Amino acid sequence: MKSRVAGSGFFSSLAGRIAVIAVIVAFVVVDVLLVAAALRATAPVDPGTPGPIPTYTSSPQPTATASASAAIDEPSGEVRLLSAVSAAEAWRTTPGLCGGAAPKVERSTDGGDTWAVVDLGSTGVADAVALNAGSDRTALAGHLMGSCTKTKAMATFTEGKFWAASTTDVADLAFVVRGTNRVHLASGVVAGPCATPLGAVQSGSAAAVSCDDAFAVKNADAAWQTVTVDGLLGFTATGTGTATSYLLAVDSSSDDCDGVAIESLTADLTPDSVPTPVGCAPVASAAGTLDPSTVALSRVGANVWLWAGSRVSVSADGGASW
Repeated sequence: MKSRVAGSGFFSSLAGRIAVIAVIVAFVVVDVLLVAAALRATAPVDPGTPGPIPTYTSSPQPTATASASAAIDEPSGEVRLLSAVSAAEAWRTTPGLCGGAAPKVERSTDGGDTWAVVDLGSTGVADAVALNAGSDRTALAGHLMGSCTKTKAMATFTEGKFWAASTTDVADLAFVVRGTNRVHLASGVVAGPCATPLGAVQSGSAAAVSCDDAFAVKNADAAWQTVTVDGLLGFTATGTGTATSYLLAVDSSSDDCDGVAIESLTADLTPDSVPTPVGCAPVASAAGTLDPSTVALSRVGANVWLWAGSRVSVSADGGASW
């Protein structure tokens, strides 16, 4: 009995020892595996060829573009345009040429001493045929880029920073239809008073057109009334309807005026009307060659602006002195 008991204890003790050793071996194996995994995780990795560093640019906000509903028949765009706002501020633009040189729109706030270019942005205007500037808004009409057969009017309330289509200005602005003797007025397109109209202005029911050595006025549905004005370079209007009066810029080579003579006419003119002398802008020596394509005149109140050749002059007394 004793030997049987003693043998049983021996085998029990041996099994226990084997179990302990097995646990220790398993622990060591697991530990080795964990260490190996850690070493692999911290080993350096070849980064390969570095990619480009990304760059970021801000996209400018697009200016508003006109819709097709703001389109009308093709205008002329053959004369420079000037629109006075006050004694200090005015806008001007070269006509430009659709399919060629773009119009150059500028704004002055110091009486014409300096001019800042106004960016037309994405307006789609390829040339300029009408300009109407104001203290709150400015409107510009011109051909659509690409087709060169339709025009649209654009308006800005932000001094030219942003533009938007204006169907109202399309209807109201007056201009000569290119290649014809037709004139676009608020009431529609009408036949002009001469074979080659040069410029057009509308003031209420009264419309006026300059021609080669002639000036014509049309009141409402009445016929054109035309008077001869030798050397007529440009004109501007003030007032509305039959109360409208016009200032004319006339090429002068007389002893009394070496430059541009300023004369006046009223809307109720007849073929016998004679312009009244107002003043003289002595710009001949500095302005270069003067003709209807290089002279523009604009009036707001008593302030009259004259853009003659390369020179801009301002009168504060209705054109009497410069």
